Amino acid sequence: MTTANEGNLIEGNLIVPKGARFAVVASRFNHFVVDRLVEGAIDALVRHGADAKNVTVVRVPGAFELPLVVRRLAASKKVDAVIALGAVIRGATPHFDYVAGEAAKGIGAGFPMSACIATADAARGLTVGVHGTTFGGNPLAMAIGNAVLDIVLEPGFIERVAEKGLFLRQRLAELQDRHSRVIEEIRGEGLMMGVKLKLPPAEFANAALAEKLLVIPAGDNVVRLLPPLVVSEEEISEGVRRLDAACDAVEKRLLVSAP
Repeated sequence: MTTANEGNLIEGNLIVPKGARFAVVASRFNHFVVDRLVEGAIDALVRHGADAKNVTVVRVPGAFELPLVVRRLAASKKVDAVIALGAVIRGATPHFDYVAGEAAKGIGAGFPMSACIATADAARGLTVGVHGTTFGGNPLAMAIGNAVLDIVLEPGFIERVAEKGLFLRQRLAELQDRHSRVIEEIRGEGLMMGVKLKLPPAEFANAALAEKLLVIPAGDNVVRLLPPLVVSEEEISEGVRRLDAACDAVEKRLLVSAP
């Protein structure tokens, strides 16, 4: 077997069952890149026997929302396969750092590790010594990555994650009922949750930090909650207790500052 760098192209063969249904989930952000990816995905499916009428394209705002919609589509059982396409480009906004950082943390469960995917044309230029990376495939990173996959691929693991996501949403809904002056809405899916506030997110993040809890301020007056997939219900309850205390502190300050 030879590689593309040695003059030959190695390409797999996709066998599409008759009547198979596909969903292509694509981000609108950086559409000038993503649109070409969508065209290529549909073209590849059709060339390998798929019916274009059985390919549905679903648009989401950005790459960060991709896993939420992919999971919902997969759970719906209305499609046989889901393809997720997005592009993040380092620029004036922090989107690249958010998405790339979360992807790298997930692969290695917090240990610095990342992956690079390239087209066949681009891969021809990735010869030895041309492309280097701090988070490359060192033996320790690869061992940790394999250990993460062992856990994630265990039977029932994803189902348990879904159950804990529902538990978190229920606890947050109760929190919203108790602190309607602070919390406007609970958003998200699974263990990727957002709490929309009626005050600047940085102010609430400081109150949470005082309770030794880290939340991520985001746009639209939202703070993000991103617990690990292995979090326990006891840890979720403790986290919500600290959010409750943060809400209490914020409400006291609102009462003091009220005219």
